[in-house]
Amino acid sequence: MAARVRCHVRPARAPGMLARARWAKRVWLARKGAVDSIGLVDTFGVLSPHAVSFFVRKTRERIDVPLETHFHMDFGMGVANTAMAVAEGVEIIQTTVTGLGERAGNTPMEETLLALLTMYGIDTGIKTEHFLDISRTVLERGGVAQPSN
Repeated sequence: MAARVRCHVRPARAPGMLARARWAKRVWLARKGAVDSIGLVDTFGVLSPHAVSFFVRKTRERIDVPLETHFHMDFGMGVANTAMAVAEGVEIIQTTVTGLGERAGNTPMEETLLALLTMYGIDTGIKTEHFLDISRTVLERGGVAQPSN
């Protein structure tokens, strides 16, 4: 159905879902080709890079579809967790301009892309010289002030 209407189907997986029946159904759907990717989600921002590495490997053992990340910055680990996930083979990363998001924010696009480029040699092709203008526009239109530090 989703393919007929050109939708991307991506069930999310939070770390605590490992043994839940809903996760078993998502694995079954992925194996049947009913999903396009699986989202590895840490909406509480509590995973460490070591846990992310384990999380990605264990998911990959069970499922062979593209994996996505969605991390938050509650303990400042979103960029490190995303970089670790990419190093473990995650194909799709979710970030936000200037890290805007709930509570402490989502994984910031700017820091993530520069970390991947300078620390891992991964060039996404995104033009970094536009980051400041994009950030200012998003903050202005969102009515959000960002600390100057």
